[in-house]
Amino acid sequence: MKKKILIADSLPIVVLGLTTLLKSSHSVFSIESVYTLRDLLEVVVEKPYDYLIVDLHIFGADSKSNLRTIKDLNPELKVAIFMDSKNHLEGELMLEEVVACLYKDNSREDLDTAFTSLFTQGYYYSQELLYHFLQTKNMGENPLTCLSEREREVYFHLIRGGGVLEIANALGVAQSSVSTFKKRLFKKLHINSLVELIQFHNHNYQQNSFHF
Repeated sequence: MKKKILIADSLPIVVLGLTTLLKSSHSVFSIESVYTLRDLLEVVVEKPYDYLIVDLHIFGADSKSNLRTIKDLNPELKVAIFMDSKNHLEGELMLEEVVACLYKDNSREDLDTAFTSLFTQGYYYSQELLYHFLQTKNMGENPLTCLSEREREVYFHLIRGGGVLEIANALGVAQSSVSTFKKRLFKKLHINSLVELIQFHNHNYQQNSFHF
């Protein structure tokens, strides 16, 4: 009996691309697709899929909660997350038993390698992701220990909604210096935008009660 793959993505072009790639290299699988979270929740209950390849955006703002719901509905389902780019949620998703993190900007060869590992080994994590995950785990209770004192100051001004000019005036440094500190802290925390920075702060501060 063919193993069943469910692809969940709101963009038909992405579903088509993944389906074509999978059929060209892994023809032993039966592939179906859905485009909304509602449909995803319905079919996961109705059919015993082996693998779910799901766009992170389909889960909405509460991605981890919706992911847990999926796992509760089908505990044996192997979930691979498909996302636009690297972000701080990857490590958290690994803790939620996600078996693979894939990126839409990966080359065809990289995706094929990832799927081959997923279907033969049962999981796929890039070396970079594993390294960052271990680094984050080793940071201890305070995830900001990797930042310098000045980077932490910039961090908290950003969280409070401060702009580059405002932060520069508050700290008595040049705007270019603030931009540099901002770029460095984004890199160290593995985030790409202010929205991700706020999500990172809310998650870690609220759950762990950090005090600085």
